[in-house]
Amino acid sequence: MCARDAQESNRERGAFVVVACGKQLGVRVRRQHPMHPYVVDFYVAAYKLVVEVDGSVHRSTEAQARDARRDAELGRLYGVRVLRIDAERVEADVFAAVALVRAAMR
Repeated sequence: MCARDAQESNRERGAFVVVACGKQLGVRVRRQHPMHPYVVDFYVAAYKLVVEVDGSVHRSTEAQARDARRDAELGRLYGVRVLRIDAERVEADVFAAVALVRAAMR
């Protein structure tokens, strides 16, 4: 499996986790939702919750600082909370990832 395939696989698992949580709670989950000037992985409007499934590129100190600025700006502009889940965590334990998203939706 090439890196691109693995990345797509993690993204799909992330989609499953977030969409499954939305269905369980009876809410709509939007994928690749535009929130100018950004596009977020998932958005649950009913809970004003953004869910980002982060791959390895987000692990560097610089990327984490950039993500923190982005999360703060999204909060300021749209009043949303941002939940970041590592793609490896989704891959390793889907149930734990589901629990995180469900907890954030409460």
